[in-house]
Amino acid sequence: MADMRYDAVVLGGGHHGTIIAPYLARAGMKVGVFERAPRIGGGAGTVNGPAAGFLRNSCAHWTRFYSHPAYRDFDLAGEGLRYLFPDGNCAMAFDDGSSFIGYSAWRVVDETGRTERADDNIKKTYEQIQRFSQRDADAYLRYLDQYERYWKPAFAKHRFNQPPPWGQPDPLEELLSIPDSGIEPVHQFMSLSALAYDFFQSPELRTLYMRASTTSTGCFPDDTPGLQGLIHTLPLVLSFEPAAIPVGGTQAITDALVSAGRKLGVEYHTRADVDRILIANGRATGIRMADGSRVDADLVVSSLGVPQTVGRLMPDLDVPARIRERMGNICYDRGRE
Repeated sequence: MADMRYDAVVLGGGHHGTIIAPYLARAGMKVGVFERAPRIGGGAGTVNGPAAGFLRNSCAHWTRFYSHPAYRDFDLAGEGLRYLFPDGNCAMAFDDGSSFIGYSAWRVVDETGRTERADDNIKKTYEQIQRFSQRDADAYLRYLDQYERYWKPAFAKHRFNQPPPWGQPDPLEELLSIPDSGIEPVHQFMSLSALAYDFFQSPELRTLYMRASTTSTGCFPDDTPGLQGLIHTLPLVLSFEPAAIPVGGTQAITDALVSAGRKLGVEYHTRADVDRILIANGRATGIRMADGSRVDADLVVSSLGVPQTVGRLMPDLDVPARIRERMGNICYDRGRE
C-alpha cells in the first residue's frame, strides 16, 4: 500500500467503524476506514453458513438499527436497508411440552422507524404469561408502564450520549432515585439468577430471562449484569420492542452504511492490516501498515477493543504496569474457563 493522508482514519470496519465514518465525512473530513478482514462488517456481517446455499449472521440476528440515529441521518432505508417486523417476538419451548410466545408491544408503522402501541399484542402476551403465573402477568403490565415512562428514555440517553464525569450518576443510575421506576439500588449488585427470581415468580419466566440475558449480554447465571444488562434484557424478554429482521441479514446494515459513507467520500480498505498507531508529541498522527507504508491523519479513531488498540497497536505507550495487566485480563468470551 502506498503512503496516504486522510483527515481521519478509522481502525476496524465493524459496526462501530461503519457508523462513525459517515459522521466524520459529513463533518467535512476526508475519511479512510482500514479493516484487516477481506470484507467490511465484523459482527454486523452475514457469511456463508455450514449448509450450502444458506447464509448466517456472524453475531446479531435481530437488530433494531431502524431506531439508531444513523438510520435517519443517512437515510439508510433509501440505501436499501429493509426490515421485516413479525408480531411474534421472544419465544421459548420448555421441557414439559409447554411454550411461551411474546408479542411485540409496539409495532413499526413506517420506514422512518416510527412505532405505535399494539394493545392487541399486549393482551396476547399477558395471556401467555398468565398461563404460568398471574403475578408475573400483572408484573408484565407494570414493567411495561415503567419501561415506557422511565427505562426506555434513560436507556436511550445512556446509549447515545457521553458518560457523565466520574461520581455523577448516569441516566440508568438516576432511575435509582425514582421511587416508582421499579429499579432499586440492590439490582446493581444482584447476579443474573437473583434478578430472575426478583422480577419473576414462575420457573418459565425465570428461565426465559436467564436464557435471553446469556445470549444478549454474555452473562451467565452467577454473573452480575449491572443496570445496563438488566434494563437491556428485560424489555427483550417481555417483547416490548418489535422483533426486527433485516432483509439480507445484518450485512444489509453494513452495506447501507458503507453505501452512505461512499457517497460522502469515505474510502474503505479491506485486507489492510494496521501494525502501529503513530504518536508524536503526545497525540496520534497516523498509522503504519503491516507492509511498512504510512497513513498520516489529523485524527485516529479506533473501533477496536482496548487490548487491540493499546496493547497491540500502541505497545510503546506509557501505561502503568497494573493497568496494562488489567487490559490483558479483559475477556470477550464469557464461556471460557
